[in-house]
Amino acid sequence: MSEVRFDDRVAVVTGAGGGLGREYALLLASRGCKVVVNDLGGAMDGTGSGTTAAEKVVQEIKDAGIPVIVADRRPDVSEDMYVTFIGSDFVEEGRRAARWLAEKMNGKANILELQGTPGSAPAIDRKKGFEEILKDHPGMKIVLSQSGDFTRAGGKQAMEAFLKSPVGRTANALFAHNDDMALGAIQAIEEAGLKPGKDIIIVS
Repeated sequence: MSEVRFDDRVAVVTGAGGGLGREYALLLASRGCKVVVNDLGGAMDGTGSGTTAAEKVVQEIKDAGIPVIVADRRPDVSEDMYVTFIGSDFVEEGRRAARWLAEKMNGKANILELQGTPGSAPAIDRKKGFEEILKDHPGMKIVLSQSGDFTRAGGKQAMEAFLKSPVGRTANALFAHNDDMALGAIQAIEEAGLKPGKDIIIVS
């Protein structure tokens, strides 16, 4: 769903990867507005060519001479196509989760991983940061990894599958890419007769 909010000559455009969002963005560009394009990170054109819908929109706005500020997630475009990015450092979030877990587990853990939506910037970057720190801890390894799609239901379903697996039952730690999946996993752990935070240490 597309939405545009105005504040002086600045417009916040949500959903500018396609549909009305794209039309709004180009209209605003023609009027000389500065445009904040929000959440273009997931706007894919589905062609598999590596070109995103976001890239097409940002390029057309840039060609009109309008500066683009990206918020929340980085789109899959060259950084020289926008002025700046305002959002979280997902790689560092992954690093911090791994550092905490390494200290908590004394550098030894069989880890289950609940990934976010495949192809999304948070999922890719949090995993990257987490695994970067694991390289310094040979006693810690991810034994199973599955997407929970950033949802509580998805986290619960994936955790249930983990706990039915012989490999999954050897795990004593869980890294979830967000809190919703961790909450779903906690429910699955409890229903399996285990104690979250004791039998399986959780970080998200």
